Amino acid sequence: MQTFKQYALNQFAAADYKKIGSTLLLCAVLSACSVSEPEKTIVYVDQRSPLWQQQLQHLNQIKTYRSSGQLGYISPGERFSTRFDWQFVDDQHYQLHLSSALSATTMTFRMTPQGLVVTDNKGNRRAADNPQALLQEIVGMEFPIELFSYWLKGQPQGSNQYKVGQDYVLAELNYTINGQLWQAKYTDYYLQQQPPLPKDILISGERQQLKIRVDEWKF
Repeated sequence: MQTFKQYALNQFAAADYKKIGSTLLLCAVLSACSVSEPEKTIVYVDQRSPLWQQQLQHLNQIKTYRSSGQLGYISPGERFSTRFDWQFVDDQHYQLHLSSALSATTMTFRMTPQGLVVTDNKGNRRAADNPQALLQEIVGMEFPIELFSYWLKGQPQGSNQYKVGQDYVLAELNYTINGQLWQAKYTDYYLQQQPPLPKDILISGERQQLKIRVDEWKF
């Protein structure tokens, strides 16, 4: 089996999807997504707080939106960073586009009513009616992609195991899928925006981390 560095230079091979990191960025750089500031002391507030309930209502009113920024992935076997563009219409129609500043390689994950479709800039295509299985095969992560649109905007959909920060925004979220615990920590927000939306998110699973820096929100 060829490496994904070879894949990036040669062809889009279905069997080699699993090392997508090397595909999108041939040299592993995570500095663009890292947060160098020291950790702040977090003060939590009650989930029943009226201001938090108001924030949830505002987030729920954002039905269609678009966000873009930087994404970094770390695991024992690999690490990569990439630009991302996320477009969400509804639970059956959304798209994640990944691209590297250091190469022409791009990859697009597109959800349709028939399932998840993955394509690259060379016209190669994979599809499956089980999005989690295809995501596991391609990225190596058993990730609840159907909840990502909510987590990205700081809405704890699918879990009541979460904590609210002193600014009445989501501070931490825990979610278990097939026995594996995923934790999302929201380290920075665009607090001047209404409603406040996340800027920096760290999602951690078993020996895996996903760092997200959102540069722009449109809704």
